[in-house]
Amino acid sequence: MSAKFAALLAKVANFDLKFRPNRGRPVDLRGKSTGDALATICKGVVGFAIATAVSLGLLAPSVNALPPDRVYEMVSPPDKNDGDVGAGLFGNQTFAGAEGDRVIYMSLGGWNAPTNSVTGIYLAERGEEFWTSTSALLPVAPFSTLGGAVVSSMSADASRVIVGTNRHLNGEPAQNGEQGIFYLYDPLSGEAQLILPDLDIEGNPTENAFAEWVGNSDYSRVFMQANAALTEDAVGLPTSSGGPIYLFEDGEHTLQSVLPNGDAYRAELPTASRNGLTPNVTSEDGDVLYFQIWFGPSDPDPRGLYRRDFSGATPQTVRINDPETQEDPGGTPNAEFAGASSDGTIAYFTSNQKLVDEDEDNLTDVYRYDHSKPAGQRLTLISKDNNPDDPDAGINRVHNVSADGSTVVFSSNSQLVPGEPTGPGSKLYVARNGQVQFIGITGEGFSGEVNAENVALAQDGSLMALVTAAQLTAHDNGGFEQVYLRDNTAGEIECVSCLDGTANTAPAQFRASAALSMFGSAAMRAVRNLSNEGHVFFETTESLLPQDTNGKLDVYVWQDGELDLISTGRSTDHSFLAHATPDGKDVFFVTREKLSGWDWDDHLDLYTARVGGGLPEPPEPVEPCTGDDCQGPPPLPPAFPRPTTADADGPGNAEPGPVNCTPAERKANQLTQKAKRLEKKAKRLAKKARKASGKKAKRLRKQAKQVKRQAKNARQQASKARTQLELCREEAQL
Repeated sequence: MSAKFAALLAKVANFDLKFRPNRGRPVDLRGKSTGDALATICKGVVGFAIATAVSLGLLAPSVNALPPDRVYEMVSPPDKNDGDVGAGLFGNQTFAGAEGDRVIYMSLGGWNAPTNSVTGIYLAERGEEFWTSTSALLPVAPFSTLGGAVVSSMSADASRVIVGTNRHLNGEPAQNGEQGIFYLYDPLSGEAQLILPDLDIEGNPTENAFAEWVGNSDYSRVFMQANAALTEDAVGLPTSSGGPIYLFEDGEHTLQSVLPNGDAYRAELPTASRNGLTPNVTSEDGDVLYFQIWFGPSDPDPRGLYRRDFSGATPQTVRINDPETQEDPGGTPNAEFAGASSDGTIAYFTSNQKLVDEDEDNLTDVYRYDHSKPAGQRLTLISKDNNPDDPDAGINRVHNVSADGSTVVFSSNSQLVPGEPTGPGSKLYVARNGQVQFIGITGEGFSGEVNAENVALAQDGSLMALVTAAQLTAHDNGGFEQVYLRDNTAGEIECVSCLDGTANTAPAQFRASAALSMFGSAAMRAVRNLSNEGHVFFETTESLLPQDTNGKLDVYVWQDGELDLISTGRSTDHSFLAHATPDGKDVFFVTREKLSGWDWDDHLDLYTARVGGGLPEPPEPVEPCTGDDCQGPPPLPPAFPRPTTADADGPGNAEPGPVNCTPAERKANQLTQKAKRLEKKAKRLAKKARKASGKKAKRLRKQAKQVKRQAKNARQQASKARTQLELCREEAQL
């Protein structure tokens, strides 16, 4: 063995152990003989050789119970300090980024994290060989009451969080008691910006307990509702509901709850607390914000729903519920935001005013606002009663809005569609491009109303999944809640959790919205139970497939008429759906079952069942030697296995074939090229930023900074791949 090869093996062993928490200490070969060095690193090298072979596709991934295109990957770390990943008892505490390479999750008990009395919250990132978890919390001083640091919000790409604590980064305690302060925090880079301080600009303690947050996809723009004067123009605002709404961008606050006439007011960000789910309060790029004012002085009356646009040179505000009729609108000017398209162009809201000529009463109706149309022609009455045989009762609630703005789901006790049943109970509707379709009667009274979190829409509104106890198909649901999928184009509906030929004996359910903190302000986001590709993810204790034999909660996926298990159906405890990516390729779930060689305890762990996934598994444990077996170190196995004859009576071992380093070289080259492309992109963005001005320049600088970080990560991955390639080439020379 050459000295260079030994050095490379030591480097690999050190790298492997250093970056896998609690798997060992760095290897030191200084002063050791060759035999001792080999004995020291043998175990690590075997693991690395297997890891490298799997990552290069030379070894087949382990067999599992999943559909053939999915592979289990363990996301949470093996050593959890005797703690569990949060699930079940406290609802869902996981949020997956849109790309599936990042996920934020909660633990009951913390590991390798700042002190927190009850929970830990982590951002896990997928690497080439394993998932790495980093604490998403900042240090806290001891609380006199039960509680601790909290995550109050997170970006859609799961790269940044709003984290609350009671001390500054320099260790000084917050001066507003346990109201706390909040930081915009990037756990991976460690960058933290104070977004909600303990003192306002006049030196008064702030009341931060009920702050609300929304932002664009990466939180380079964050809008916050806070009961604090953080800017000069926020001092002494007229009394009304909510508080000032600020934009936090590039470390600065600007007041944004501004009316069309330029007057500033206290206002409210529409949040999940009001209507279950309220998608796209701000657009994906952060150029559009919706806010509402519920109370205020009578002259002028500021009440209403507002759209503020930041795409131009100066922000512009319009009230979207202004009447488009010459008749007296009656009712009250309050309007409740129900959802918007991801670009902010289309919004849905409810109002009891007669805002268009078609609206003939002051019952609560659903309206559609389209900003792309000329002023005065932007409103459409969606919940128009076209059925004279059933008295109009107004709408009960809006359940969901599709990301493209084409589709809205709502309910009413009135039958709006002629020829459909007019019996008592809540009636569920879907409106596609203004055309209302009746789905079914879901029940009477409060219990008959479908929860907003139990209605999911595909991005384009073509598919809808819902959970209801109403029997919407010929299948006997046993009187239990079941999961249904509706094709909103064809109008066809099917039960995806119903048994064939017999009644169900247990309910099926969606996982509710993601709430990452059990105490204090909670981060709320909808769990993706329906992907844009038609995957429906749900839980049930019912054995829907023969493989499901445990009688516990298990996670299922339905797509294109095929039903499969995500969890195995064999765990001795419940398994829980955690989250999924918009395309459904990653579905995260929590289980006690050991589905990876890295999982060595019986605690709850977070896994993903990833399409095209697969990460290196650890080597088989080495049995301790006894007697004559302890005669010096075993020979070092090659980094890549060579073929041998299997017949003991044959001519013996085959001649060693050449080691193929082409896959390793290809991988290294691809990662290097990726890094170069990202570096060039970062330079282009920086150049554009230098030529731009104002907010556009700030956004370009922010994008350049983010791409530069991505380039750095790609360089690190390329360096790892080069190390693997050098190892392969050294092996080829032996």
